[in-house]
Amino acid sequence: MKNTSSIAQELESFLKNGENDSASSRAELAEFCVETIYKFVKFNRSEGEGLDGRDGPERQGLGEVLDAAKNHKFNTGMAQMNKKI
Repeated sequence: MKNTSSIAQELESFLKNGENDSASSRAELAEFCVETIYKFVKFNRSEGEGLDGRDGPERQGLGEVLDAAKNHKFNTGMAQMNKKI
């Protein structure tokens, strides 16, 4: 894969920024990254399966990862809310 080191550097720079240095910010970033890839596959590399013709093994796998990222973001938010109570 080309340019992954530059992407990693950008992500690390983003994460080191004090405004982004929290569990909820990291969870939000994880969800954003996975969702961006998921949507790219759905709309630009669809495999012609499913009712909408955009479902296939890659999208299904990424959907599971996206669900996990969303659950992680939710759980992180709930944990922070419970700390405040």
